[in-house]
Order: sequence, then C-alpha cells, then structure tokens
Amino acid sequence: MNGGKSIAESREPQQILTIPEENALAECITHLAIFGHPPKHAFIRSLAEEIRLSRSSTGASESESFPAFQPSIGDSWVQQFLYQYPILQTVYSCTIEAARKDVTKEDLDWWFE
Repeated sequence: MNGGKSIAESREPQQILTIPEENALAECITHLAIFGHPPKHAFIRSLAEEIRLSRSSTGASESESFPAFQPSIGDSWVQQFLYQYPILQTVYSCTIEAARKDVTKEDLDWWFE
C-alpha cells in the first residue's frame, strides 16, 4: 500500500537468491519434473549455487542493495526453499523394475494402441 514493499521484498537483500531468481529456479524444477527428470536436493542446491555465482559474474551494478560477499548455499537451504514453494514437493521414487512388475502384455498392447 502506498508504494511500500511487501515482507518478502523487504527481506530480499538478506536472501541468497532474489525473488525472481527463486521463481526461475522453481520453474526450472517444475519443467524437469514434467519431463520425467525430477531433481534431487543436491542438484537443486547446485542449480541455486550456479544462479548465485552467475549473478556475481555478470557484473551487477554497484547500486544494487546486495552485499558484495554472499555466503554459499548451506545444507538446509533446499528444505527452506521447498517450504516456501509448496507447489514443489519431495517424493520418494521407486525403481523402474518395481513399477514394471504389474505390467501385462494386454496393458502394453492397450498403451501402444
């Protein structure tokens, strides 16, 4: 209201990634999951680290409100990130063979028709 910032926007300088960077990361995770490659937590952490490092290497302007030194992404960062984006959920996957054991020839014929 009246040109003020939201709570998320006011805390953005304290965050490791900006709000648009976090939104892009969430979108990337969603696309990977849609295409059948849901990322593991370590991969999400490495993606976030790449985003953080690319921001510092692009020569961000000095007028930005982000400090020059940003800590690396910690072990609990991914859990907090997933908590902030409830659309992203952690699921346990099963092996392919366990998923195939109930498939019959009729199921395969129906699928390929």
